[in-house]
Amino acid sequence: MVSPPTGAETISRRLIVGIVVLYCLVFFSIDHTPTKSLTVNDPEMARLQVEGISTGSTRRPIAFLVLGLSGMFFLMKKRRLDFAIHKVHLCLIALYVAWAWLSYFWADDPLLVMKRVVSFSLTLFAALALSRALPKGAFLSVVFGVSVVFVLIGIVAEKLLGTFNPLVEGYRFSGTRGPEGQGFDCGILLLSAWAISDGRTGFARLAYRSFSVAGLLFLVLTRARGPFAGVMIAMVAYHYLTRRRLNTFNVVFIALLIACLLVLVLGWADFSAALLMGRQDEAKTLTGRIPLWAECLDYVTERPWTGYGFNGFWTEERVMDVSKSQDWINFSGHSVYLDTVLNLGIVGLALLVAVLLSALSSGVRRVKRSPDVVSSFLVAVILLICIDGLLSSVVIESGFSMFLLLAGAFYLGFSGTGDIGDQEVASRGGIPH
Repeated sequence: MVSPPTGAETISRRLIVGIVVLYCLVFFSIDHTPTKSLTVNDPEMARLQVEGISTGSTRRPIAFLVLGLSGMFFLMKKRRLDFAIHKVHLCLIALYVAWAWLSYFWADDPLLVMKRVVSFSLTLFAALALSRALPKGAFLSVVFGVSVVFVLIGIVAEKLLGTFNPLVEGYRFSGTRGPEGQGFDCGILLLSAWAISDGRTGFARLAYRSFSVAGLLFLVLTRARGPFAGVMIAMVAYHYLTRRRLNTFNVVFIALLIACLLVLVLGWADFSAALLMGRQDEAKTLTGRIPLWAECLDYVTERPWTGYGFNGFWTEERVMDVSKSQDWINFSGHSVYLDTVLNLGIVGLALLVAVLLSALSSGVRRVKRSPDVVSSFLVAVILLICIDGLLSSVVIESGFSMFLLLAGAFYLGFSGTGDIGDQEVASRGGIPH
């Protein structure tokens, strides 16, 4: 179990609320479209998005600039007590960033790559500065606040547009980000609310658990398989790290029991439909992903080591070429790992995986040495991103998910043996009393 609290590091409630408001405004401007549920399958809107690849939007650069300025604010703040630079982790991140910048020189569209490298660098700077100044417990509160707001905005947007119809066959909760992006937000809400509830008792604990249940409900309504699978694995990992009562055998055994129970209750046909989240007609090709991946691998063979530039493979011309051959419009390879190879080659993928493994191993070692719910939550978030990334490119397309990934990697990789204040904040779910 998590160690009992022994002290406190003072954190202003107003500061946390201010950060939540700022990040909601910034990441809503970057990631969200209020009418997304109306246009999620609209060919005309997809065509406009293709044309906008080169020109970009006016609000996104401003939002990234504000995000970078927030990093300057936190850089001037006092360093958190357990912040410590780990040279190996720092070198891996520095190598990945350097490789991303170098990709400008071999990119097919250098201007597009430059824009995206600058946006990524501002996000990285903001995440590093925040993780340097803000205790992990307070960061958990910020993540919870932002995810609650985004899910609520998605619900309200669909209600106002008349697209919120969960009882209609084929409905997918799209909110303001589309099913995959909204599913990720729901998963983060589920994990963060559960982690905070572990530091609470009585009604407060029940209230946060209710938020977790709501996150799960709307995650299921998105019918997004990647986020759903990622959240389930992340929850198992979180439960093990905070309670140490599960082993591999127990997890597999419980999963098999649940599967058998569902087969008995629902019958095999209904069970398989439930497992595929009502999308069994798309299962053979993973909603068109397998043919898409096969075509993308042909491009990989042309530039296997360097790729086509940081987030620079999917140019306007290439989106149209691939969409024409696949008979559906797509803007990514629908896999973080495939898109990383396309953008930065095998070298870039190796560096990304090394950074993720370094963060996860640092987090697991820290939790084993001094268990706390926030470090366990951060490990779970990175696991969610890793699993979701198998079937989705949301992480490298979305400002919020990329920020979470970077901040989680910094918190786990740049922490010492722990500080008393952080343990106290973690035990209370990060919200100061």
